[in-house]
Amino acid sequence: MSGREYGRIHSWGFGPKRGGDFELHSPCSHLELPQTIVEPILLRYATQHGFPCRFGSRLVRFDDSAVDHVMVEVEDRIYGTIQKIKCKYLFGADGAKSRIVQQLGLPLNVQPSQGIALNVLLRADLSDIMKTRVGNLHYVIQPDVEMPDFAGWSIMRMVKPWYEWLVIMMYKPDCPADFTPTQEQVQEQVKRVIGGPTIPAEILRIDKWIINEIVAESYSKGRVYCLGDAVHRHPPMNGLGANTCIQDAANLAWKVAMVEKGIAGASLLDTYSVERQPVGAGVVQRANASLREHIPIFDTLGFLDPSLEGRKAQLAILDEESDRGRVRRRRLMDVIDETSHEFQAQGSDMGQQYESSAVFLDGAGQPPKLPSDPVLFYEPRTFPGRRLPHAWLNTSVPSRQVSTLDLSGKGRFTIFTGHGGEPWLKAAAQTRESLGVEVTAHAVGFGLEYEAVYNDWYRLREVEEDGCVLVRPDNFVAWRSQGMLSGRQSEDEDNGSQMDTASLLRLQNEKLDLLIRRTAVMDLAYKLPVHEDLRREIFTSLPRQPLPLFQGSTSAFFCINYIDVGAGKLGQPFFEGSFIPLAATPSPMPASLSIVQGQIIEGEASDISGNYLIDNDAPIEGSPGAKFPFPSVALPSHCPLAELDGHFVIRMVQVYGRLGGAMYPIVDIAELTQKARCFFDAKADLQSSRGRHDSVFMEIARDDLAILKFVVAIALLAQGDMHAEMASRLFQTLRPTIEAMVWNVAVDLKDLVLMTLAALYHLHWGKWRLAWRLVGDLTRMVLELGLNREIVLSRAFPDPKTRVRAINTIWTIYVLEQHLSHALGFSNAMHGLSLELNFPLPVEAPFLTLMIEYARIGKQACDTLLSDKDFNQQQVSNWQEDYAFFQYRLERWTVLMSNTFETSDMDQDIRPDFRIVRTILDLRANHLRILVARAFLCTGLRNAAPSDIWTTSVNIAVDSVQVFAQMDTSTQEYRFHQVQFNHFLIVALDMLLFITTHRSSICGSPSANGEQLPVPEDVVPKAQQSSVVALNILRNLAETSNHSKHLWERVRGVASRLNLSSYLFPTAADHEIYPPAMHSGSGHSGVEETAGDAGLAKHHTNVDHHEPQNFPFTFPTGDMGTWEFHGLLSSPVFDHLQDLGSLADNTWIR
Repeated sequence: MSGREYGRIHSWGFGPKRGGDFELHSPCSHLELPQTIVEPILLRYATQHGFPCRFGSRLVRFDDSAVDHVMVEVEDRIYGTIQKIKCKYLFGADGAKSRIVQQLGLPLNVQPSQGIALNVLLRADLSDIMKTRVGNLHYVIQPDVEMPDFAGWSIMRMVKPWYEWLVIMMYKPDCPADFTPTQEQVQEQVKRVIGGPTIPAEILRIDKWIINEIVAESYSKGRVYCLGDAVHRHPPMNGLGANTCIQDAANLAWKVAMVEKGIAGASLLDTYSVERQPVGAGVVQRANASLREHIPIFDTLGFLDPSLEGRKAQLAILDEESDRGRVRRRRLMDVIDETSHEFQAQGSDMGQQYESSAVFLDGAGQPPKLPSDPVLFYEPRTFPGRRLPHAWLNTSVPSRQVSTLDLSGKGRFTIFTGHGGEPWLKAAAQTRESLGVEVTAHAVGFGLEYEAVYNDWYRLREVEEDGCVLVRPDNFVAWRSQGMLSGRQSEDEDNGSQMDTASLLRLQNEKLDLLIRRTAVMDLAYKLPVHEDLRREIFTSLPRQPLPLFQGSTSAFFCINYIDVGAGKLGQPFFEGSFIPLAATPSPMPASLSIVQGQIIEGEASDISGNYLIDNDAPIEGSPGAKFPFPSVALPSHCPLAELDGHFVIRMVQVYGRLGGAMYPIVDIAELTQKARCFFDAKADLQSSRGRHDSVFMEIARDDLAILKFVVAIALLAQGDMHAEMASRLFQTLRPTIEAMVWNVAVDLKDLVLMTLAALYHLHWGKWRLAWRLVGDLTRMVLELGLNREIVLSRAFPDPKTRVRAINTIWTIYVLEQHLSHALGFSNAMHGLSLELNFPLPVEAPFLTLMIEYARIGKQACDTLLSDKDFNQQQVSNWQEDYAFFQYRLERWTVLMSNTFETSDMDQDIRPDFRIVRTILDLRANHLRILVARAFLCTGLRNAAPSDIWTTSVNIAVDSVQVFAQMDTSTQEYRFHQVQFNHFLIVALDMLLFITTHRSSICGSPSANGEQLPVPEDVVPKAQQSSVVALNILRNLAETSNHSKHLWERVRGVASRLNLSSYLFPTAADHEIYPPAMHSGSGHSGVEETAGDAGLAKHHTNVDHHEPQNFPFTFPTGDMGTWEFHGLLSSPVFDHLQDLGSLADNTWIR
């Protein structure tokens, strides 16, 4: 604090720029009142007014099953006794670790934590330091000093000027959460923060806490009402913590008082959660956003560089007399100014709005528009649900000024009216007498009870002089009337309401008559003397028209659909001879719809899965099982598993354990191997005694056999399409079991494991929508059973081994749900599986642990960057900050992933398995980057795009294609994950084609700082080259994989429209069309130019075409820029590429 100061900003109404706003809207000035001061004040008042306060006590549990009371058990921790307390209501204000919220089971919206912090309360006389740097809040950042892991940077908050302080020390990201520094370590760090080693500092208290972003989705249940940090948990940014807690209490208190006095019904209490939950959610989001807004400051100061030397070098740029020094200094000023959303956020402080049955909108007029920046600015309104505006009032003979807020509140309703408002005053008096409701009324106007000082109230009341504003006991407007209603007008309105009601009843009667007639016709049809099959045909033969499938912006083919639909509407033809068919007729696809800039685009349902209208697991044509029919009903009881060799089955179990079990360890492979041996031993015994195969089921439990079947079926998919028939037959025998589980209330752990395996089976088969539906059912089962809570988990699975399996299964469900939601474009469609913060992490599951953090990063990115939202200029900075935070988190994740799967220290036998996992994770990181980049190119975020968005997007996609170009697709490891690899390839190709078709368009391009960003000249060639390579990879994969063939059938139409098919490399099936490459004397082979076509040359080693190759050409390693596409980019045929940039300007979707 005694070192160099990098910046300073006014806060909470101080300073010339905003001071007037704060003075205008409140009769009070800002008061710094920490919890250590306010709690003794509240405690003193409570004890003096008949509220007994217990210390050394702890709530053990409560029983809210009774209708009229709650029974609470409280432990006296001094005497060790348990006391039962019968209470009418239970108010859960027990903080961020609320036992009441936990037992009540309130659903929590949990976002990823932003880290760990340490609160250090201390006494230190810093008055000398404050003489030259007065401030109640100091951010202490020292980029040029190596700080301990528990205090990467600190916040110094004044408690009592200038001798009592609270230091908040922020843990570094790699500091273990369970690490707690010693008193001596904290004392040493306090000296560093103060900057004065000779200044005595007495540590009073040390507390560690989690930087949460959690809000309860409901605040109450039955007679239990929760409030404060128990239901909204966030960092202290914006100073909204205690304020929001007190507002919760104020909202709830007057409602409880009204109900207990018999003035209001119990339904009034239901409005507490309805009104306060949205406010709490906004506070949690704002506080965490304010914390993230400091990241650009850290970045500008070089604080984010991992090395000390790097940080020093970055910091030194601020002092340079150079262009980058000037840019850096300007940026520092700008990012410091951006923190005004934390320190001058009057809109967040006072702009709350309630919408509930305790707010009446009849006659209130139109809702007011939000301010230009709802966080920074507050506009006082008397619209129902808003805070009563402050205005100074006085008598006609001036005395002491009072505020409108002084006349309202205090546990009573208040009416404000003016000239001609005498009936309102009489109505208030009658209400007090007849209903016992305390209502005060005040006439404000020239010569009345009060007059408006400076005439402010006359402008703020927003009603006529004879109108009224009714204010609730918590100083929020309950209702307002624009003027006095005449008796005749009231009578007319009553008559109109009666006529409307009669019309509505008449319409409902007509609908009911129609329904009765239709029911009679159906009943008559069943009574006709016709054959049963014919009667069934009457009702089942009508053609079904399935609803179109929705595809969001994160689905794999989003940009390709974008291009294809637009090209079709522009009349872009299929180029003659550009198809290289792999099937006679593509399978019919259901309809789909996407939303682009608020308009619907219709097309084919193109995504990673196949046809959903046909439940067909048939393998690729030409494979051994191509003619096998797969009915939609269960096969006979004969077990296909018994047809397989026992050693082969055991090997498949081992394959699954090595490839799938290492990622999602939900099955005990050793135990399952033993059960497989038992199965085949029993089979051999029965065969020797000429027993029947059906009785083999009795040798092992039915659920164990089902798990074995699923494991073998999944492993068979890694053997190629030739084993797809057996995999599908195994699944068909399990299908009735899975369907029954969905409807069965009684579920055990093996059922959850079995359904999770069913989801994984569909995932590896490529039927991701079915997998997503299964995972959705699993999510609801986990929530229904309470297994997302640690206390329930421990009770349900006391055996440690079983508990580990349950933990890993539940986390697998969590990860699969997030993954499939993003892949299918449903990232914002629903709330996912919410697990408690203290829910145990996976055990011996490094991939699963990494995927949890990846899912959280993806969820936050989807919530902030990928949701369907209208563009708002005021949100640009928020989106840019969210994007910077996303990049920061993903970069941290990739470093952690690299460290976790460092293969140099691994055994030779397990390196290939972990190498493929590492590749999957690398591609996943790129996949998420592409989705976020896509948002800045295709959605409302285009106007907030980073300046390098085009270059960044193409580099990410090219990097993914390079990974695929170097992969050996013939391995078992690749085949096991082929569907996921196909998904990543399609997403990369999707981005490359989008960039290629926007090469010359500025219309619809993204923009930064108000300036459009056309595609840089060097980006398009790179995208074109890489898209051709990606198309070649996909086309060659289509010859060996049914799933890849489905994707190729979808993509090749787009390739034809863009005239890219002419640049596909020849495949083994095309040798008659494309002769083998001629060897050159240089030792390289290439593709020979043909007349009228542009030549393609690729450097690779000589290939013997008689040897089986995964591809008939070999991709080089290294930079794709060295690949020689001679004549490709300069070819006149590329002139046929339609510029599709205008799609973003809605040209094609009218």
